[in-house]
Amino acid sequence: MTQPTVVLDHNLCVTSANNAFVRTFEVERDDILGQSFFALGNGQWDIAELRHLIASVIPKSRRRHRL
Repeated sequence: MTQPTVVLDHNLCVTSANNAFVRTFEVERDDILGQSFFALGNGQWDIAELRHLIASVIPKSRRRHRL
């Protein structure tokens, strides 16, 4: 996968980050694993609109998995 990608758990903490994410955002994988996505980069991802978008996607995803 060439696009920066992270996998989040149910608490929105990083469980995995691909090499593209690590290179693009110049982070160490071990430093971000287990961290809240919104705390990464000194909170640069803590954006109200992004929180809203993620919150709107997660319930839809959970419903599909229950079917």
